Order: sequence, then C-alpha cells, then structure tokens
Amino acid sequence: MQEKEIIDKRLMKLELFENGKSIIFNSGHNSTLLSNVILKSTKSEEVQYLLEATFDLRDWPDAKVWFIFISSS
Repeated sequence: MQEKEIIDKRLMKLELFENGKSIIFNSGHNSTLLSNVILKSTKSEEVQYLLEATFDLRDWPDAKVWFIFISSS
C-alpha cells in the first residue's frame, strides 16, 4: 500500500505509557510527534513501555495502515 497525503484534517492522539502510567501525550491534525523522550533502561529493572496511537474511526473510516517512524540515539 502506498502512502498518500491526507487532505482533510483528522485529529490523532499519541500517548506513551511507562508501567501503565501515562508519561507523555500529544495530539495533532494528520500527524503528531513525541520528541526528546528519555526512557529508562529495560535491562536493569522491570520497565514496560506502551505507545498508543488513537483516532476517531467515524472521522477516518478508510484508515487501514499506519506508518510510524522511531529513532533513537
């Protein structure tokens, strides 16, 4: 499936959880970004992360594929 530009404005929400607790949240129209997030090492302790992206399917019934880009340094 080829990525295409979204013309209509649709609200997206992106939230990062650490061990079930929300640690950062952002929303935007057609795209959103979480930047400069410092994560704990998962090697030394029991830490679980969950990245949740949500949108209203009634506003975006044709949404079938998401593209996500993650980078770290």
